[in-house]
Amino acid sequence: MVIASMVVRAAPGKAHSARQQLESLPALTLYPVNKDDTVIAVAEANDAKELEQISMQILQASDDILGVYPAYMTSEETAAA
Repeated sequence: MVIASMVVRAAPGKAHSARQQLESLPALTLYPVNKDDTVIAVAEANDAKELEQISMQILQASDDILGVYPAYMTSEETAAA
């Protein structure tokens, strides 16, 4: 399992609507909007490839989303080391 936190950047003033669109995506935990243009998301995936797919789903969820930036990532392999 891979867990990653991501900064989701939205167009100015559009983070609330972007967050609403993200709520329908599975495997995401969303945190409150920050500064009207940022949503923090934590994703859980089986592997890095699935995590990449989740990131693409986030980008495609709303035209208001400008970018997805990883902040932290860990996996069971990393934690066991």
